[in-house]
Amino acid sequence: MRRWLLVLLGLGLAGCGGDLAPRLQKPLDGQGIKEVTVDETKISASCAQGDKVEVPVAELELNFMGMAKTDKIAAVVKKIVTACEAKDEEKKRIAGIREAQGAKARELGIDIAGKDDEAVRAAICEKLTAALPVKEPERNRIAEANERSWKCPPAPKVDELPTGRWQIEIASVAGPKRGPSFLRLENDDGAKLTYRCASAKLDVYVQGAAPAKKGTKVIDAKLDGGKAAKWKIKPSTDGKALFLVDAKAAAKAMAAASRVTLAVPGAKGSTAVTFEIKGVGEAQKQLPKGCK
Repeated sequence: MRRWLLVLLGLGLAGCGGDLAPRLQKPLDGQGIKEVTVDETKISASCAQGDKVEVPVAELELNFMGMAKTDKIAAVVKKIVTACEAKDEEKKRIAGIREAQGAKARELGIDIAGKDDEAVRAAICEKLTAALPVKEPERNRIAEANERSWKCPPAPKVDELPTGRWQIEIASVAGPKRGPSFLRLENDDGAKLTYRCASAKLDVYVQGAAPAKKGTKVIDAKLDGGKAAKWKIKPSTDGKALFLVDAKAAAKAMAAASRVTLAVPGAKGSTAVTFEIKGVGEAQKQLPKGCK
């Protein structure tokens, strides 16, 4: 008996019920849904975005001749449309994410060739996290925005960074047109210590709260409270920035230190300018070739 029913159902689908696929297809044409097929167990269709959906043929409640009532046809059509809308929306959402990731990767100078979506997202997060400011509340605010927008992992605390409190800005365009890259550090008094890499040349300079005494050519520098050394400097034309004449030697000395104190001559005597430079050696490794 059971075998007879299966045979009869098969005959119905191929014979009297052979109009099921066309009856389902007609209202779906306007939805961009194609390739409707019906077999003994399921109804299949191809959504506008190319995904496949299936509905159990039992939902048509076929009679013994393999025929379905109009209301059952309508219910299945609606179910197919709903399933396709969900799949198409998800596909559009993923496409939108990929487009946004591609645009952000280009902005950050990330090569996405051969990378899947997760690898691109991870590379974006790595760049965004490295570029976070080291001062609160800006660091926390931007880090939280990165977590929301790109699902980045929580940013490490400043004290946990291998590059310490250094702000790193690496030019994104390689080659002869590449702009300058910077390592920047600001102390609690507002003085700044900067490493600048431009055209493979390293400059190291200090900007204090007040201009240096005119004609200053040498300053005393102490590393980690050690004995003072004489560092030759060349002031900028406005006297606000003191460029270290032997930048590479000074950078090498500071790479192994945690603190540097500079005695900067001013109009009313020397001022001690101290920077917590822990991590500068690691930060300098990120500079372009010629400045590491």
